[in-house]
Amino acid sequence: MGKNDDQGVKHLPRNMVEVNGIPIFEDEYEVVEDLGFREAWFGFYEENPLKSVGIHEGHIIKLEIHGESDLYEIRLESLPFLRYLNLWSNMAPVVPSSIQDLECLEEIRFNGCHCREFPPAFKFPPSLKVIDLSGNLFEFLPDFIGSNNRVENLHIGRMCLKEIPDWVPKCRNLKVFRCDYNDITGGLEILENFTNLTKLLIGHNKITSLPSRRCFPRSIRELSLCELEISEIPEWIGELTELRYLDLEYCPITTLPKSIGKLENLRRIDMQRCRLSSIPSDIGRCKELKEVWMDFNELVEIPSSFGLLTNLRVLAATHNRLTAIPEWIGTLVKLEELYLNDNKIRSIPPELADCTALKHITLCDNQITTLPPEMVRLPPNVWVELEGNPVFKYLVFIEEKFEVETITELFSYYNKLYDAARKESSSQDTQ
Repeated sequence: MGKNDDQGVKHLPRNMVEVNGIPIFEDEYEVVEDLGFREAWFGFYEENPLKSVGIHEGHIIKLEIHGESDLYEIRLESLPFLRYLNLWSNMAPVVPSSIQDLECLEEIRFNGCHCREFPPAFKFPPSLKVIDLSGNLFEFLPDFIGSNNRVENLHIGRMCLKEIPDWVPKCRNLKVFRCDYNDITGGLEILENFTNLTKLLIGHNKITSLPSRRCFPRSIRELSLCELEISEIPEWIGELTELRYLDLEYCPITTLPKSIGKLENLRRIDMQRCRLSSIPSDIGRCKELKEVWMDFNELVEIPSSFGLLTNLRVLAATHNRLTAIPEWIGTLVKLEELYLNDNKIRSIPPELADCTALKHITLCDNQITTLPPEMVRLPPNVWVELEGNPVFKYLVFIEEKFEVETITELFSYYNKLYDAARKESSSQDTQ
């Protein structure tokens, strides 16, 4: 990050601290003058006996003090140019009061510490644009945080919050809001009027249903509802027309609303480990989709409208109940990765060879007994996994017998042997 930051030390003695990768031996550490760095990184380690550190009178603009030790007091004074401060994984029970005097500070990351409270009469500097308090022990966050009108990125996840703080709507310029990994049960309606919000992560809470009317702003581009106990996605999801990424992983939903087809800008959707038994054909209208992840569900088929998703790069539906790869697969000319292992697929359609952009095919642990001759037309560098299928033992035999070097050679030898075996079987039948 600064000077000599490539000289990291992996195993430090008990009384050692790193400053930009340079090991320094101290029983107490006090930086009393400018170190000569514009950016400084202090590393304190688990066995370090230091309890406090003070940094002042410097021209530093970016400062990181990483803990994993018993460091509980951090003093920051006379740092008039400091813009970025990262104090993650320390043991400080109270937010350092000196932070409020850092007049140029734009980004504060105080995540993964053991903080429970703020000092009396404390306020964040009004210059702050990013506030990350995640991973602390706060059960309540004071109102003064909402008075920072310039805040664009607010992260209050991984705490013990039972509701979204009522001061959050005051942060009208929010672009990114994370409150995931809490104990929140509702109150999502207060998020509706954030006209600049583009990223919202509220997953891993105790929310069991979404409101009947839209509660998220139309401006959202990335939305994570991961591991919410919701059994239904409301139709108003189709109103979020700017959405690029939708994460529904671990939500116990059985299908998607038909309005999913209105998300014409959607690039990726994650639906792993839900309870999906069907996908509406309307998804074929999401023409910008590049990645669809549907692993660990109960799907018996993939709708034919997927054949309209000609921009698709990744299609994943492992651990489902699929019995066939549909013929429309050949229309996905930009498909690069296909993951269909652990299903009940019995054959591979010849149209798969039309997917000339393929780089990785995983079909392990299915019931495939033969391969179509067209497989030889697959790209020569494609990675094909067929372990756990009846046909795999023949491919292993060919690979060992003929010492093939490419997938094209493997399938070519397979075709020859398969044709020979079929002719021989036909000859015996006629006799």
